[in-house]
Amino acid sequence: EKVLEEWAEENDVQLNIFRISNVYGPGEKRDYLFSVWLKKMLENQPICLTVNPDAFRNNIYIDDCCRILLKSIYEPIKEKVINMVSAYNPTMLELALMCKEVSNNIYDVIVDAGKSKENVYYGVRFDNSIIKKYFGEEEIDLKKGLLHEYDYYVKLFPNDEQREWEKIVKTYNDGIEKFYKILVEDNTIGFFLLEKLDNNNFSF
Repeated sequence: EKVLEEWAEENDVQLNIFRISNVYGPGEKRDYLFSVWLKKMLENQPICLTVNPDAFRNNIYIDDCCRILLKSIYEPIKEKVINMVSAYNPTMLELALMCKEVSNNIYDVIVDAGKSKENVYYGVRFDNSIIKKYFGEEEIDLKKGLLHEYDYYVKLFPNDEQREWEKIVKTYNDGIEKFYKILVEDNTIGFFLLEKLDNNNFSF
């Protein structure tokens, strides 16, 4: 940045430096947070947080990032340094739960207490008032952006039948586990349920 500032001053050129937040969206092929988590969702695996679940993480959708950069070429901006960030500063746990929501994943988010305690970094809550002043509100909010990225991976790795079957198996196994707990806790209710299942009568 210092080199650019010196060059701009020497050549009488307007310089704007954008410090860009974490960019995400369709086309992301690196193994980096959302891409890792959303691929796990496709494979019906749970998200395991090994970082501080209360740490903040700012994210900006690729379309908004490109829109702002293109518009900045023609838009005179007084401020020299601009944080290209979202107005929303979610925690890591909120992000994981949102990934679970957009993918309809059936597993709970796992917080690895041991490892998360080792990573006590809380992140930074960013102010996007300058971005909002010159470029308006974000056009793609986080939930919609994650849904777009998830749909991208669904098309990239199509295996709906296998994924649905794994969900059915997981639901069945969970049901069996709950049934045995009921059976152990209350024999009367347990045998009543068993009789219903034997008769293929699932209505109560």
